[in-house]
Amino acid sequence: DHSYDQLEFADSRAVGVPRVWDILSARERDVVVLGVPQTYPPSRVKGEMVSCFLTPDTRTSRYTYPPELKDEIEQIVGHYMVDVENFRSEDKDRLLDQIEEMTAKRFQLAEHLLETRPWDLFFMVEMGTDRIHHGFWRFTDAEHRLFESGNPYEHAMLDYYRRLDEKMARLLRFADDETAVLVVS
Repeated sequence: DHSYDQLEFADSRAVGVPRVWDILSARERDVVVLGVPQTYPPSRVKGEMVSCFLTPDTRTSRYTYPPELKDEIEQIVGHYMVDVENFRSEDKDRLLDQIEEMTAKRFQLAEHLLETRPWDLFFMVEMGTDRIHHGFWRFTDAEHRLFESGNPYEHAMLDYYRRLDEKMARLLRFADDETAVLVVS
């Protein structure tokens, strides 16, 4: 009916085939899966899984495997954000702050897991890149029909990506010469 009324979300229960972390877990390989879409509710893996933006609420939902990882995450980053609230908001200052906070916490958690867990596969998705585009494209793209030169958010996306690049570079210190690193957009 072209409305949102009849929508259903395809969460982890809708996936009918083994994912790469399932295959590796079955082969007794250690995995860390962080924020990957369609991982809520989390499944059993040989390692750790922190589910995605489909998690209803990290305070009340089981969003990690193993379940006790949730308490460790709260000790490391405080309230963990799987997504920002109302990313289609006109309150751009709040949105930008939430995107930055969410990204900082995810990378802080990523560094912690890379330092403290064995891993043959580390798989992470950062949701901030999607949300920054939704919220700030019109302020950044000079070709956008609503763009106004000199607006206060004109460099928000570029600045975000610069900080993101720094965070990614810090994660690369955990890779050795035999680690394959893929950055996918």
